[in-house]
Amino acid sequence: MTLSPGPPPISSVETFREWAARKRATIKPRQPAGNRTSRKRSALTSHSVFVLAMPHVIEGKGPRDAKCLAWRHFNLGPSPKHTISAEILTSNKHRRVAQSYGPSATIVVGRALATLRKKYVKTKKYKFIGLLKIPPLVALAIWVRGRNAKEDLIFPLQSVLPDLKRGVAYTYVDALPLLQRSANGLVSQSLELADKLQKKQAK
Repeated sequence: MTLSPGPPPISSVETFREWAARKRATIKPRQPAGNRTSRKRSALTSHSVFVLAMPHVIEGKGPRDAKCLAWRHFNLGPSPKHTISAEILTSNKHRRVAQSYGPSATIVVGRALATLRKKYVKTKKYKFIGLLKIPPLVALAIWVRGRNAKEDLIFPLQSVLPDLKRGVAYTYVDALPLLQRSANGLVSQSLELADKLQKKQAK
């Protein structure tokens, strides 16, 4: 059973901070409009990124079987415009694989968590575990752990499946049949393509 991996690795944080410092050096911060004084914010927020392989989905496994393969770090600047985010792999010498700059770096996750707290998490005991990816079906979702696997929630932020709508929380039990149907369809298409190529080469 996969649980929250705890604090991010120090080397991952150091990789992010070194990159963030270089990034900020290339951008001139804009002063807030009006007489409002900006508060300097250098808080570092980190979310673990779990990946659930498609074969595991076909086998009926869920987020608790996913592996933590990266950490997404957010460094807040004087305003949301100066927020920096990057995703650092836990292997390959903590290589950076994704980055963003500006409000979009945190606003999507922030709004999603606010929606979850308001609509879904009031009546039961849930725990925010991290971000979840199920490539190529779900590019990014929030994983909220319930009291048991049947109560675990996924909250898609980026999904290619029309039946899994962005901004809606699903229990993984409800989402699993949709994911399995799509995963089996992709496997069938791959096998058909491989069969066609093999026949073509045999001619």
